[in-house]
Amino acid sequence: MQVFKKILLSTILLLLSISSIKAQDTNTPGDTTNIYQSFISELENNGIDMAEMLKNEAFLSKLKEEGYNPDSLAYYYQLKYPLIQSDTSSTEQGFLSLISKAYGDSIVLRWAPSTLSLWRNLNKYGYMVIRSSLPTITDTVPIIDTIGSITRVYLADTLHPVRPWSLDRIANQIAPTDTAAMIAAQALYGEAYEDPASETNLDFVTRNNQLNMQFGFALLAADRSALAAELMGLRFVDNGVELGERYIYYVVSADTSGSIPFMASMSVIENNPAQNSKVEQLSTKAGDGVVTLRWPKAENEFSGYWIERSVDKGETWQKLTSDIVVFMENDNPGLRTRVDNLMLRAEEDPTEGAADYYQFVDSTANDINYQYRVSGQTPFGDFSDYTLVSAVSTDLTPPPPPVITAHEVDEESRIASLSWQMDYEAELLTDLASFSVWESSHPDSTYVQVSPNLPKQARSYTSETPLEKGRIHYYILKAVDNKGNETSSFPMYMHVIDDEAPAAPQRPSYLIDSTGVVTLVWEQNKEVDLLGYRVYFANDKSHELTQLTNAPIYVNLFRDTITLVTLTEKIYYRIEAVDLSHNRSAYSDFIEVQKPDFIPPVAPILHYPEMNDSIVHLQWDLSSSTDVIRHILYRRLSPSDDEWEVLQEFTAFERSFTDTSTQAEQFYQYTMRAQDDAGLFSDYAFPVKARRWFGGESGTIENLQIAYDSSAQAVNLNWQFAPPADDILKDQDYLFYVYRSLGDSPMLRYRILDRQTTSFSDLKVQKEGQYNYAVKVVFTNGKSGPMTEQKSVAVKEKRE
Repeated sequence: MQVFKKILLSTILLLLSISSIKAQDTNTPGDTTNIYQSFISELENNGIDMAEMLKNEAFLSKLKEEGYNPDSLAYYYQLKYPLIQSDTSSTEQGFLSLISKAYGDSIVLRWAPSTLSLWRNLNKYGYMVIRSSLPTITDTVPIIDTIGSITRVYLADTLHPVRPWSLDRIANQIAPTDTAAMIAAQALYGEAYEDPASETNLDFVTRNNQLNMQFGFALLAADRSALAAELMGLRFVDNGVELGERYIYYVVSADTSGSIPFMASMSVIENNPAQNSKVEQLSTKAGDGVVTLRWPKAENEFSGYWIERSVDKGETWQKLTSDIVVFMENDNPGLRTRVDNLMLRAEEDPTEGAADYYQFVDSTANDINYQYRVSGQTPFGDFSDYTLVSAVSTDLTPPPPPVITAHEVDEESRIASLSWQMDYEAELLTDLASFSVWESSHPDSTYVQVSPNLPKQARSYTSETPLEKGRIHYYILKAVDNKGNETSSFPMYMHVIDDEAPAAPQRPSYLIDSTGVVTLVWEQNKEVDLLGYRVYFANDKSHELTQLTNAPIYVNLFRDTITLVTLTEKIYYRIEAVDLSHNRSAYSDFIEVQKPDFIPPVAPILHYPEMNDSIVHLQWDLSSSTDVIRHILYRRLSPSDDEWEVLQEFTAFERSFTDTSTQAEQFYQYTMRAQDDAGLFSDYAFPVKARRWFGGESGTIENLQIAYDSSAQAVNLNWQFAPPADDILKDQDYLFYVYRSLGDSPMLRYRILDRQTTSFSDLKVQKEGQYNYAVKVVFTNGKSGPMTEQKSVAVKEKRE
C-alpha cells in the first residue's frame, strides 16, 4: 500500500510539474473549459480517481503549494456530474426548483430556492447558468450515458453569476409605480429585513414569521412580474438558441467557498414553442344575485388570473378586479385566500370540494346573461389564452312567511278556518303571487295541498269539507312569488273532537331469553291519530294489573326485564292503545310468559322399606314442587361407591314400588330424585337400605318315595332334587339329611348322604312298628331347604 501511494504521489507531482497552468480563475462567460476542468481531465486521463484524491491530505497540500485552490477544484469536479451530484443537497437546507419555456428565438429560465435561509445565502453568491446541447437519444443510448460527451456552455459562471440587482440599479431603472418590482426590492433591501436571530430582535418567532412572509411575497412578485424575477436574480433569458434544438440547462449555486451545500437544478427543453395554454375545466354556478366561477387546482398551475365579464355578448369586456387575482394555499381546506393587489383576503368557502378548486364569486343582477373569460398568468410573466363561460343568476329569494293569526275547527261541523297577516314592507311583497293551504298528519312530515291557489290579496281560508275524525290534522300556509319561490308558516294543529277509542292491540306475542329479558310485540294499530301504547303486567291473571310504561310508547314493541329466581313460573302482560284524544282501547289478550326455570324441585322423601324373602317394598312422599313431572328411583349395592343406577321412573303422583329383582341376602341402597318441566333435578333423597332374606324354597326336595322290602327286611327311599338357580345358592355344594322316627317319637337325623345320592336303603328295621322318614338338603354355606313331608311305612317282624 505504501508503494502504491508513493507511485500515485509521484504521478501527481509529475503532472503538476509538467502543467503550465496557473492557479487563477481566468474563464469568462461562454468559455467551454477552464483551468480546473482541464486539470481534472488531465488527472482522470492518467487513471487517477479524482474523488479519492480530493480526500488525500498530501495531495491537497501540494495543490496549495503550487497555487491551486482545492475548493475550486472540488467545485468544478461536482459540476462535471451535475445529474448525479444534484441530490447531495440536504432537504433540511432546501433545494432549487427550475422551469423553462421555449419561445423560438429564446428560452426563458425561472428558478426559485425553497427556503428563506437558502434564498438569503444564494443572494450573496448568485447563480451559475450552464447550457448543454442534447444529442439525439435512442432507446439503446439513454441520456445518462451521453453526459460525458456533452459540451457545456457557461452562460453565467462564478465570475459573472446571475444575482439580485444592486440598490442603485433598482433606483435608476424601476418606476415606483411597479408594485411587483417594489415588493421584490423591499424583500431584498427593506429596513425590516434583518436577521431573525439578531440580539435586537426580542420576538424571534414573530420576526421569523414576518421574514418568511416577505420571502413568500418575493416569490409571488417574481411569478407576477418578469422584471421582478430578473431584479431578484431568479430569471435568465437565453437568446443564443436555435429553433428545434434540444437543450439541458443547469442552474447551480455560484458559491465556491463551501459555506452552503452544493445546489443544482436541471431542466430539459426543446426549442419549439408549444400552443399557448389556457385555464382548464372552467365552470359556473349561478345563485341569487351571484355567479361563482370554479376551476380545478390540479389542472391549472398559473400564478394568477385575470377575470373579465361582458354583458353585451362579448362586445366589450370589464375586468372584475383592479389587479390580477392570486390564490394562496391555506392550512384550512375550507378557507381560501385570495390576493387582490397583493393583499391577502381570507374567506370561508362552504362549497363542497372547495379544497380542490379555485373559486371567484361575482355579484350580479338577476336574469341577465353574463359572459366571463379567464386568463392565467404563467411564472414567466406572460398570459394564457382566454377561456370563456356564461351564466345567468336568478331570483331564489322567497317572499316573507305569512303569520297565521287565528285557526279553529267547528265542534259540530268539523269545518276548519284560518286567518293570517303579511305585515312586511311593501318592497318585500312586490313579487308575491298566491297563497295555498297544506295538510299533514305530522308537523315534520310530507304535506298535501288541500286548497286551491288563493289570490295574493286573500287573508283567510275555510275548508270545503269536514275534517275527519280519528286523524291528526296539521295545517301550514304557503306564500309563493312569481318565480315559484315559496315560504311556509309554522304548522298549526287543528283539533277535532274525538270520542272513539282505538281498537285493542291484536296478536300479542313474546320472546324471553335466559337473562330474563322479555320482548313483547303486537300488530300495529291502523288508527292515524294513535298516540301510542301502555303496557301492564301481573303475576297472576286474577291479580290487579300494574302499568309498566310511564307514558304511551310509540312503537309496537316493549322490553321488560324480570327476576327469574322466584317461585312463580309465569308472568302475564296486557297492552292498551291510546289515541291523541287520550281515548283508551280495551286490553289485549293476556300474554302468558313462561319464565325460564332455574330453581330445581324439592326432593321427595323415601320411607323405610318393607322386606320379606321375595320382595322389597318402597314408599315415598312426593316432591312438594308444583312443576314436577316425574320421580326417578335409583338403586345400588351396599356397601358400594358405584354410581346410582336408574331402577324405575314414575309419574308425578305415584307413591310406591315393589322391587322383585333383588338377590336374597344382598343389601341394597335406594334413593330418589324429582324432575320438573324445565328438566331440572332435585337433590337426591336420603338413601335407605334393604335386604331380601333367603326363603328356602330354592332347596326343596321333590317326590319323596318310600317302600318296605319284607324279603330284605329294609325300607327303601327315593327322591328328586334340582340344584337351585338362586344367586345365593348357585354353585354351592350340598348334602342330603335323612331323618327317621319310630312310632310317635320325634324325627331325628339318621343319615347324611352326598349330593350324588338320591336314594337310601334303611337295613336297620328289626323291630315291628311304624317307621317315619323325611329328607332335606343342606348347603355348605349353612343354608338349607325345607324338610320334606313325613312319609311312613309299617314294618312287621319277619317269621321263620
